[in-house]
Formats: sequence, structure tokens, C-alpha cells
Amino acid sequence: MTSVSKFKEYNAIVIKLLNSIDPDEIDRGANLLMNAVKKDKLIYIIGTESHDYMAAEEMFLKAGGLLNIHPIFPSGLALSHGGLRSHIIERCQGYISGVLDYYAPLKGNVLIIVSSCGINSSTIEAAVKGKKHGAKILAITSIEFSKFVPANHPARDPSGKNLCDLEQVDVIIDNKVPKGDAILSFNDLDVKVSSVSTILNGFILNSLVVTTVEKLLNEGIIPDIWKNTNLPGADEYNEKFIKKYSSRIKRF
Repeated sequence: MTSVSKFKEYNAIVIKLLNSIDPDEIDRGANLLMNAVKKDKLIYIIGTESHDYMAAEEMFLKAGGLLNIHPIFPSGLALSHGGLRSHIIERCQGYISGVLDYYAPLKGNVLIIVSSCGINSSTIEAAVKGKKHGAKILAITSIEFSKFVPANHPARDPSGKNLCDLEQVDVIIDNKVPKGDAILSFNDLDVKVSSVSTILNGFILNSLVVTTVEKLLNEGIIPDIWKNTNLPGADEYNEKFIKKYSSRIKRF
């Protein structure tokens, strides 16, 4: 009985959080992506915390997704290369700066930074270095979470800044992740259970896609969209996009 009641509680909280995402913030973010498509620019995306890393995977070659997506997959942040290692490296100064130097030029392109907490060195450096390279910066982060973390917390970048407060960021989308990410309490546990960040980030990213596509179609522009490769005729349909983007996107 308890498991059923907790499922319902989790379901209700997730739906409430999804409904709290600001559509105006999605619209402003979609304007950046739309302009990138119109100018034949790329949309770079990086998740700068261990599980936010999945955000780049969510947008890249995803069924129904935009094709001009350039994911950034820093191996140091990948949980598949070591869980504790990723938590250490996301705090390391200089790591993401080097990664973005490798992926440059970013000039004229968009860089999406996904960091639910928005406080570590990898996150802050991504925004600072991305802007230095000339990219438009779209940040997806939790304002509540970042402002809750104490100024002296060891996970913080030495600057003490939050991603949501950086002047380098052009558009901020608050993903509404509660402090600590996990949301359910049990009487017998002193720690909360079941996180929401991956669900909220995925919803935001796909909301950006559909809003961008809608804006482009309203202007008579047909965007390049990836078709699910398990559908009949999909390989033939996608072939033209492979030829168009494989030389421009390192991970294609």
C-alpha cells in the first residue's frame, strides 16, 4: 500500500513541477535555436554535472529532434568512466575550459549548458569560456537549488557564482529542480528518495525543439529533423542529413 501511495505522490509532484516550467523562458530559448537554424549555425549542448551529462545525449540524433545539434561529451564527466571520478572532475578548474577550446569555434553558434545545481567549476567555466568563444549561452538550471547551496560548499567554483547569475548567460530556463533533486520522504529514512532533474531537463529540451520547429514553420522554413531509424525508409530519409552534417559535427 505504501509503495502505491508514494508512486501517486511522486507522480503528482512531477506533474506539478512540469507545469511550473515558464513557457516564456522556453520561448526565449527557442528564439536562440531558431536563429541558429536560420543562419545555418550549430547548437552545441553540454551537461556539466554527472547525470546532467545525459542532456547532450537526449538532443543528439534523437527521433523528432533537430539535426544541427553538436553534443559535447567530456569523458571525465561520464558516469560510465567512473562515478566518483565524474563528481571529482566536475569540480576541477580548467577541465571544461580545455574541452571547449577543443570544440571551438563556437562563434555565432549557440551553447546550451545543462546544470541542475549550477555551481561547480565545470558549469561556470562552460559559460565563461563559451561566451569568450563567441557563442550565445542558453542555461538550463535550478535557481532554487543553486541559491540554497552555501557559499563555502566544496562543490562550488572558487568564484562562488551561480550559473543563473552570470552575465555571460543570454537566456536562462529555470528547470525548477528542488534543492537536493530527490523529492520523497519516508519516516524511516533521513534522506529523500527519487529525483526529478532528468525528467525536467528532458521535458525542457524537447519543449525547446517543438517550439523552435513551430517558429521555423511559421516563417516558411522546413527544419532538418531526424527520423527514428527503426521506421521503414528511415535510413534512406536520414542519409541526406548524414551527408550534410557529418563533416561539421565531431560526434556524428
